[in-house]
Amino acid sequence: PSWLGQEKDVIDEIVQEAICRTFERVRKAEREGAEPVKSKECLCKTIARHYFIDLIRKDKRIVHLTQINSASSDEYVIVDDVADPTEEVLNEMFRASLFDRLAPEIMNFPKKQSRALLVDLAKHSHFDGPLTPLQRALLQYGVHLQDYQGSRPASALERSRHAALLSLAYRRVAKLDSMKQYI
Repeated sequence: PSWLGQEKDVIDEIVQEAICRTFERVRKAEREGAEPVKSKECLCKTIARHYFIDLIRKDKRIVHLTQINSASSDEYVIVDDVADPTEEVLNEMFRASLFDRLAPEIMNFPKKQSRALLVDLAKHSHFDGPLTPLQRALLQYGVHLQDYQGSRPASALERSRHAALLSLAYRRVAKLDSMKQYI
């Protein structure tokens, strides 16, 4: 595939985009009275899957070998290996701007909500590669997202409290004035 050796970067992009779109959907539900999101995790996974499919469709550089009379439907051929650098730069700038505004807001959340949100973000992040825009933004405030990795609660009661705090934190993010321009 054209992204051979860049799998982690593609995964990071998909995860961050899915999180951003999930925030947008939650905010839209609260703002416009649409049906509330029942499972943010399921919604985020669905958005990530659809975003991945959209990336492949948009790319138009990948053609199924079956389209050129190959026996295997799971193989691909790269037609054109040139991506649009302008779009990549704009996406990176958008994410950097979003997370630069979000990071200080998270630091102002109540301590337990902030921790629940950081634990959830760490759960969905990868740390073996260059820093993501989210990691860079949090690092400016002394937060190492990797420190929150794997620190999920053990007991059922603690998990329930964590889930409630996380829901409140995501709702708080969706209502932030600084996030309105991104939604």
